[in-house]
Amino acid sequence: MEERRRTNRRTLMSKLVMKRLDGSGQEEAEIEIVDVSKTGIGFTCSKLLDIGAVYESFLRIWTQEVIHAFLEIVRIEKKGKEFLLQQIQRFANNKAFVDKIQYRPHNPGDVLMLTGIGEVFPFMRIHSLLEALQPECSDIPILVFYPGKYDGRFVRLFDRLEPNPYYRAFSIV
Repeated sequence: MEERRRTNRRTLMSKLVMKRLDGSGQEEAEIEIVDVSKTGIGFTCSKLLDIGAVYESFLRIWTQEVIHAFLEIVRIEKKGKEFLLQQIQRFANNKAFVDKIQYRPHNPGDVLMLTGIGEVFPFMRIHSLLEALQPECSDIPILVFYPGKYDGRFVRLFDRLEPNPYYRAFSIV
């Protein structure tokens, strides 16, 4: 589609300030403004926002002036695998798995066995789960049934993906 404007669109970056009502914290998120109209603005944001929430914003316009405004989120378009990954990681992250897996006390002879690693790919990587488990389970062996190949130094999921080194791993078969 041919651009009909006399001037091309400019990239407008801004930030949202997310404050907790109880005053316990504040977080900022960069946004890219993609559309401006009389009724509102459209923007992309890497953070998850809530419909109906009101966010303080500092909108930097093309003249470099900053407009202080409050934005109410009335519609969200969820796009892409990055968004899906963020959604899943909100409740199914390494910490959540470690919290479910860990138990105390560890008894002599205990072994922690992990299965189903291929089923959670690409949402979770085994090396990061093992790193998260290390502080909690350093006194017991962890056995991972892994659907890939181990070459003595790296594990390679499905023998297709580039490995992330977990140097403490070794093959038992």
